[in-house]
Amino acid sequence: MGDETAAAERSGWILPWDALTAEQQAHRARDMEIYAGMIDYLDHSVGRLLNHLRDLGVYENTLAVFLSDNGPSKTAITDYLALGGDAAEFARGFDNSLANKGRPGSSTDIGPGWAFASATPLRLFKGYVTQGGIQVPAIVKAPRQRETRGTRITTPIYITDLVPTLLEAAGVAYPESYNGLPLAELYGRSLLRLLETSEDDSLQGRGAGWEAYGMDAWRQDNWKLVRLPPPFGTGEWQLYDLDNDPGETTDVADLNRGLTTRLSQRWEVYAGQNEVVHPDEPIAYGKSIAPGKF
Repeated sequence: MGDETAAAERSGWILPWDALTAEQQAHRARDMEIYAGMIDYLDHSVGRLLNHLRDLGVYENTLAVFLSDNGPSKTAITDYLALGGDAAEFARGFDNSLANKGRPGSSTDIGPGWAFASATPLRLFKGYVTQGGIQVPAIVKAPRQRETRGTRITTPIYITDLVPTLLEAAGVAYPESYNGLPLAELYGRSLLRLLETSEDDSLQGRGAGWEAYGMDAWRQDNWKLVRLPPPFGTGEWQLYDLDNDPGETTDVADLNRGLTTRLSQRWEVYAGQNEVVHPDEPIAYGKSIAPGKF
């Protein structure tokens, strides 16, 4: 992403920093301090693990994968309180006073404001099928990796590629059955060739689909088709060129009706294969959000 990359706009229901009270700013600053400390500890822990593999003499022959399962989360403890029932009772058991945050008995979150900042320039965050929710960091060290060590690879890969990669690295064939029952077809492609050479033409041109809480998406190469309910989208398919617009700021569906139709048909095939059932109305993250979240 270059200096001219257009960033996704902050949603109106997310309060800007200057709109927070001094008390709210103090709480959110503390939340980010705790979050930064957790990231630092995680980094240190991963380093200890890799050093242990080196001490054992197996590091060079190890396939290591580090990735996030989704974009930054806006979910706050107040969201659990709103659920009521056991979830609310559980959430009320924490002491999230400013003095106790980060200590035993507390449960902190970064909230929508920091989630938006963390995902920038991408659009939205965890729970949404926009790039801020599904484009995540991935660092992979292949066994005996040499030529591509430290290389940034831009070919889109997906979580479904991990199992084929691990199987090939281990020299294990995917079984046709388990305990006498046939196994489903294995999704994804092995990434070993891509990791070893930085190129694999067989990974070009394939697509991937998503659905969550009444929101849908299909990506193929640089094109991304998204369907979000208001206020997050129009309720219709919108098309984005991720090469030039990773923040999904400019809908070009009207300029590319044929492509939009073809990609939407690919999503319909994906939905049929995976037995996607839409809720009658948006739920969870897909529901409208009242202004004033921070």
